[in-house]
Amino acid sequence: MSLQFPPLLRALWPAPLHVGVRERVRAAAGGALGILFTGLLCRWLGLPLQFSPWLIAPLGASAVLVFTVPSSPLGQPWSVIGGNTLSALVGVTCVLFIPDPAWAGAVAVGMAIVVMLLLRCLHPSGGATALLVVLSQVTHYRFALLPVFLDSLILVLAAVIYHSLTGRRYPHAQGPAQPVVDLPAPRFTRADFDAALAHYNQVIDVSRDDLESLLHYAEASAYGRRLGELRCADVMARKAGSDGVAMLWDQQLGAEEQVARQEQYLIELLPMFFEGGHPYLRIVDAERRLVGIITQADLLRALHQADQ
Repeated sequence: MSLQFPPLLRALWPAPLHVGVRERVRAAAGGALGILFTGLLCRWLGLPLQFSPWLIAPLGASAVLVFTVPSSPLGQPWSVIGGNTLSALVGVTCVLFIPDPAWAGAVAVGMAIVVMLLLRCLHPSGGATALLVVLSQVTHYRFALLPVFLDSLILVLAAVIYHSLTGRRYPHAQGPAQPVVDLPAPRFTRADFDAALAHYNQVIDVSRDDLESLLHYAEASAYGRRLGELRCADVMARKAGSDGVAMLWDQQLGAEEQVARQEQYLIELLPMFFEGGHPYLRIVDAERRLVGIITQADLLRALHQADQ
């Protein structure tokens, strides 16, 4: 008997991560190496320039995004560099004009979010950077340059190098999703997708092209599952009828072999159906004699039945 948890506990329970062990190790190693590279280089540069601190704590949050979810819009180079640097400037301004640290911290985080949204560089650690500046009572704007800007820049460079060496795309350029397989026209257009995003009206931590590709992959998987379960008997008539459709049938085969033969023919011919844009498929026997056809209407009728 399975345990039943209250709805609140079920909502708080973390969802499973569909990430393999190799990818987890790759992300963790990247985060560690990125911070190490950034820290060593900034410390080396900071000694002659005499700036301190040479590494800021919010950079750890940046590393999680940059190395774990490199396709996230929140972890792209402009988001990391612009989000952290601009938030530091906002934090210093709040320190200069708001004496109470509690009020200054609240205003700094809120204004940092506004600035990042306006300049399209939303980055989670930007809020932490703004709050760090307030709590540390930093009153000079050069802090936004050294160490915040320099830290962010070096971390992004480390991420570019690391991802290129480990087979990941970073930066993740935004572009239209590419078709994943040769299928009939998708059930949604780019305009439909944009309308759905506008209706959702929230920041989504997935790039637009990745999200669209995921939907196409899901649709392709659904097509494959449904078509894999179809038999010629599902889309063809038993005998030649008024629509001219005939069933492929070999009287010398047993019932199970006939079904297997029908499934094999359908699976092999479907790619030809869509690639050529033909209104129908001709079915021939071993001697290449025409024994029937499958029309688009037959296939669509079967697919709609599978959806129900």
